[in-house]
Amino acid sequence: MIERHQEQAVVEALQDTPAVLLVGPRQVGKSTLAHQLQPKMKAATIVSLDDAAVRNAAQADPNGFIAGLELPAVIDEVQRMPDLLYGIKDTVDRIRLSGDSADGSFLLTGSASIWDTLAAPESLAGRIERIPIAPFTQGELTGRRERFIDSLFDGHAPSLPKAGSDRLAIAEMVVRGGYPEVQDRGERRAQRWFSEYLSRVLDRDIRDLANVRRPGEMLRLLTLCATRAGSIVNVDAMIGDLGIALSTGRRYYELLARVQLIQEIPAWGANLARATVRRPKLVLCDSGLTAHLLGISAAKFANDLNMKPGPGNLFESFVTLELLRASAWCHEDVRAFHWRERSGREVDLLLERRDGSVTAFEHKLGTSISQEDFRHLAYLRDQLGERFAGGAVIYTGENTIPFGERLWAVPVSGLWASLR
Repeated sequence: MIERHQEQAVVEALQDTPAVLLVGPRQVGKSTLAHQLQPKMKAATIVSLDDAAVRNAAQADPNGFIAGLELPAVIDEVQRMPDLLYGIKDTVDRIRLSGDSADGSFLLTGSASIWDTLAAPESLAGRIERIPIAPFTQGELTGRRERFIDSLFDGHAPSLPKAGSDRLAIAEMVVRGGYPEVQDRGERRAQRWFSEYLSRVLDRDIRDLANVRRPGEMLRLLTLCATRAGSIVNVDAMIGDLGIALSTGRRYYELLARVQLIQEIPAWGANLARATVRRPKLVLCDSGLTAHLLGISAAKFANDLNMKPGPGNLFESFVTLELLRASAWCHEDVRAFHWRERSGREVDLLLERRDGSVTAFEHKLGTSISQEDFRHLAYLRDQLGERFAGGAVIYTGENTIPFGERLWAVPVSGLWASLR
């Protein structure tokens, strides 16, 4: 069983929070992790709302259903019955009023955002903690806990002599992505799995959230999102390219975000320039899923340099996702942004701590690197001064190379390497 790096965060949350909700796309291992944690939380009950009989009982009397569970309890796929959260609130409050601790009473999993379906989600404040569970990182797959981001905040880059991988090895890694089910499949079988996965999510999970008359249009929108992955997104323009009604397209886009197939990285830089671009950057939840939607095989990634969108866009998505996932277990909380000025200066990803310190990243699918690749990172460093902890261009070469004060070229494997 592959160890999930978020496990410790879940264990800690269960020690001081009544309900913990594992949130992430379908089939990323939320249920597996919840079942693994059953002995640690001494769960007396495990139920899944994918089971029709369980779901019918919960629909008939949500509060009574929760009140009748022997605690602690694990509840899978809670997004199928979001009103159960009100029953959880009532049960937690009743336990607390009796003078007992309610901490660790509920471990929930959900494949869709449920907060906007609730009339008063703020009533759950102080009773529930959400912990993101994503597809595997490369560190999880190789049994290494990523510390690259913390190291860069401390002003250090990993020393990785001869750490490069050949183009095909990188291609296979990027095109496979991090979904657990595809890790032991060949490429043809993996593509079949992605097709079935999308059918399940679009035809069933989204239908649980809203009435969608033409799921094929939603798949077209998701595919168009894949072509824009890593780019600043203009949702209305993208919908216009599809030729569907603007209101319908916006609703589809919101649903894709709610089932966590897509996410936006907000813009950053209000303190640097009024000319900063404010629109978010779009990424899909997994590079393997993105490659599937774009029809990019490992061979195409490795050999076809003229595709549009091409290997460079997909590599940027892969690196961005690795950094976003690994940021969840940094020593200190960080927030993710992209930065771009109308003049053309931009940084692919920026991570900011609560104290205002930042690290910044550019991505380059190439084995060579030059000073020119660092011009925007250097500009950001000079503008921020001591707030700029470090910057890196992630590339496919072999060595970690310093390129000026607090700037390094780092092989992509440095993202998950064991640091000295």
